[in-house]
Amino acid sequence: MDIGIAALVSVTVHNLGTAINIVTNELSRRFVLLPHIDGVSPSVGSTMGKTRVTITGSGFGADLNAVRVQLANVLCTLVSANYTHVICDSSASIAFTGIVTLSVHGIPAVCSGTCDYSYTESAAPIILNVSSTLLTTVYTELTISGSGFGNSVEKAFVLIGNASFVPSAVSDSSMNCRVGPVPVGKHTLMVLTLNKGLSLRGIPITSATIASLSPASGGIQGGTTLLITGNGFIQDETIVMVHRSPCHLLSVTPGEVKCITPAGPPGIVDVKIIVRSTMYPALNFTYNQTETPEILAVSPVTGSFGGGALLTITGIGFDQEKSKVFVCDGECKKMPSASTSRTLYCQVPLHNDINENNVIIAETPCEIQCVNETNIVCVTGAHFPSQQTKVIVSVRGNGIAKLDNADFNYIDVWSSRYTWGGDTPPEAGSLVVITRGQTILLDQSTPVLKMLVIQGGTLVFDEADIELQTENILITDGGVFQIGTESAPFRHKAIITLHGHLRAKELPLYGAKTLAVREGTLDLHGLPVPVVWTHLAQTAKAGSSNLILQKAVTWKPGDKIVIASTGDSHSQRENEVRIIEAVSDDGRILCLTEPLMYQHLGVSIPLPDGVVFEARAEVGLLTRNIVVRGSNQVEWNDRIEACPKGFNTGEFATQTCFQGRFGEEIGSDQFGGCIMFHNPQPSKDLVVGRIEYVEIYHAGQAFRLGRYPIHWHLMGDLRYKSYVRGCAIHQTFNRAVTIHGTHHLLVEGNVAYNIMGGAFFIEDGIEQGNVLQYNLAVMVRQSTSLLNDDLTPAAFWVTNPSNTIRHNAAAGGTHFGFWYRLLEHPDGPSYTPDVCPRNLPLGQFLNNTVHSQGWYGLWIFEAYHPQKGGQCNSLIAEPARFDSLISWNCQRGAEWVGGGALQFHNFVMVNNEKAGIDIKSIKQSYVNEWGEAMGAMIKNATIVGHTEELDFNAINCVSKGIALPLSEGLMVSTIKLVNFDQPNCTAIALTELINFEPIQHRGWNVRFSGVQYFNTTTKGAFSSEHDIVLHDLDGSLTGELKRFGTWKDTS
Repeated sequence: MDIGIAALVSVTVHNLGTAINIVTNELSRRFVLLPHIDGVSPSVGSTMGKTRVTITGSGFGADLNAVRVQLANVLCTLVSANYTHVICDSSASIAFTGIVTLSVHGIPAVCSGTCDYSYTESAAPIILNVSSTLLTTVYTELTISGSGFGNSVEKAFVLIGNASFVPSAVSDSSMNCRVGPVPVGKHTLMVLTLNKGLSLRGIPITSATIASLSPASGGIQGGTTLLITGNGFIQDETIVMVHRSPCHLLSVTPGEVKCITPAGPPGIVDVKIIVRSTMYPALNFTYNQTETPEILAVSPVTGSFGGGALLTITGIGFDQEKSKVFVCDGECKKMPSASTSRTLYCQVPLHNDINENNVIIAETPCEIQCVNETNIVCVTGAHFPSQQTKVIVSVRGNGIAKLDNADFNYIDVWSSRYTWGGDTPPEAGSLVVITRGQTILLDQSTPVLKMLVIQGGTLVFDEADIELQTENILITDGGVFQIGTESAPFRHKAIITLHGHLRAKELPLYGAKTLAVREGTLDLHGLPVPVVWTHLAQTAKAGSSNLILQKAVTWKPGDKIVIASTGDSHSQRENEVRIIEAVSDDGRILCLTEPLMYQHLGVSIPLPDGVVFEARAEVGLLTRNIVVRGSNQVEWNDRIEACPKGFNTGEFATQTCFQGRFGEEIGSDQFGGCIMFHNPQPSKDLVVGRIEYVEIYHAGQAFRLGRYPIHWHLMGDLRYKSYVRGCAIHQTFNRAVTIHGTHHLLVEGNVAYNIMGGAFFIEDGIEQGNVLQYNLAVMVRQSTSLLNDDLTPAAFWVTNPSNTIRHNAAAGGTHFGFWYRLLEHPDGPSYTPDVCPRNLPLGQFLNNTVHSQGWYGLWIFEAYHPQKGGQCNSLIAEPARFDSLISWNCQRGAEWVGGGALQFHNFVMVNNEKAGIDIKSIKQSYVNEWGEAMGAMIKNATIVGHTEELDFNAINCVSKGIALPLSEGLMVSTIKLVNFDQPNCTAIALTELINFEPIQHRGWNVRFSGVQYFNTTTKGAFSSEHDIVLHDLDGSLTGELKRFGTWKDTS
């Protein structure tokens, strides 16, 4: 309440109303809040004044006009005031002790403590000496000696005239201070210490009149630019006279004056400088006839307002570098390389006449402020409503300028009442609709809206930290939702929080807790991250808090990262998430807030065949400056302790617990947010989604088909106009990126972590031309909430081979890295009998890496037999080349089950428990011949049984380097088999089918050439000599090994 104002007291009782006041005395009916003083500090100050005094108490208020303070009957100048404190600076006074009085609105404060204040000379600082009393330069370092200075730099000041300076060092007897600039003339130097006051006496000090000029001569017509250097000059108070005429000032700083000389007679003249009536010693300047340029001719003598003509000036005395030419007060752009002392060439400027130009924006004039050759500055007028329009510039005589880059937006501001028809901005629970033609700038965070519908309009995030909260967002009728652009990414923090729960009402098709794009554009462009994931340069031991990276990164302290497991096929709990505490200057070393629990490898392993195998943990960034997240229903959260025995990834293993299998976790309702794109007219370019450098978490909805973190649903051909790039997708409950009935989408450079079900998921089998490259998927784990395929999920789940899968990495997942799961025909809404995914050619599978997966690095199941042209009835094989896969520490490196002309080239398989490469069968009707042209093949592969560097025990070794098929037609060429020297492993063996009837017919043919063994004692092992016929085409297979079947091709 107001201080000193007697307010009426009233009592209100709920359901009974306001009480009747029967007090008759008016003053007795009121209550007044009175000020009082508890203390004064300091209570002693200098007689020279300037002591900073703090009065404590209550009832003061913040209105400085209402407060008055006197110290011993001398006014104290107010600095600040609030309810409990008043701060003021004392005035000068004779030595005297008196009472501190304070009043608010004229009501005196009651003193409840000590309220005395004394003016005394003994409290004041004393100056004894100054290192220099003559200031000859703009800035001067002074040392001041004396006493009573205190020891606080924050409370000490050096005063010279009206200027004050902060010292760099203070002790009770000495003070160092850099002073300047100081106006020319005589001044007094004093010291102020806030808790003591102003020094008793000052030291006289002089800012000297020192100046020099350059050049010393010039032409008699004037125009020479003089540079006067010296000390003590003052803007607006400096005058320069050259031979009794003013020198036109260009600029004035404390140490430098620039001016242009007037015309003058030949000879030596005085240059006088006057600052605040102080005259500097006169300087000399020579007007010289020989230095005066002379113009003899100008060509051409006419030109257009648009400028640009080449002007030629001939004469004498020109300087091709220093000469300036002006046409109608506009500088003519000189061409120094072509000019001489007798000829100047320059380009005529645009005639700077505002009246020659006109600017119109949406039929509203834009008031021109200034014009030059390349720029017009104008101020827009009021306009309603918001709209996108063109800036129309017309120049008299030249017409209207081109409109190629003339887009302009009149916009409404979310926080303004005028945007909402005079009402306040939308409140919690509001339905907000942005209609066609309306552009709104979201400049503040919102409460939780019921729904945001962008129905043909545009919503743009302002460049500020903003959170948009809503249950659903629907973009339709050509609407645009924009946070940043490709050319100007968003620089602050933007958060979209989608709210909802398991029983929330759903939008038709799109569901609940969703950002849905039906017809329009979603542009989310976060700050680019040049490196979103990299590898360890060195092994990080358990207990370490530092990571050394292969690539320099731009990550920041506070960012969240994931470090992939490098353990065996059961090591999913060794994937670790940490927070960055610090980053080295070169961006290669990360310091973590918590040490690692597990070891993560970062080693290069030279193999005997010359191949250098890289066993390195991936490190991915999970933080971005744009965030899309689902709200967290905390009432569902529950701490789940780690399962003691962890998760056994074996196909027939018995699990000891359901939750906590990968370490301690927090359970939730598994009902996250979703981003869904759906085009009602596929392939018509009605929907565009550009998502880059965005963090998406607490996303996807368990037990709900079609509710994925990012879902491209029946979009048709996107023509690579849409993409998901550089994003971090983590803590999801139903996959990561799902591509359904959608073609030619780019999914690039993303980091996916802790994903339930398949992560990068191509759904029906109709999808073609999509590019998935440079992505990292860590800990893609089993989900029991959706399809059977999610029980054995793959980081990359491919149902149509005619897509590009390259330069990706999968690590630390429960089952597959890459699964080509091809059906006879597409299923779901994309079903057609005219498309046969198993017959389609392979788009590209190149340079992918997978490790520490519970099952297989690469699995091709059930069948894939590519045919020429991909036709369903084609019988001409077209080999599918899977190239450059690196797979290590998995159960199996790579396996195909029912294959045609499939070929594995340049594979490196290391330490995969059951098999390096396992081939179950080759379908003879889909293979036309042996070899690379039209057959099934393994070529240029390196398969390693074990390596000590991966911390495997000596008894651990790959059971079968190559598991040969139970059918004809495989060609093995230039294969390198390394370290098969343990009793429980063999380089070459026959595959096996579990839970199938024994196959009676045996003796299938396999051809070998270019086989090399390194440290391999168990080259082959078969149950009988009739298992298989091995054709050794060049003698490299057999060596001294006991021959099984037919070893040498005798044909």
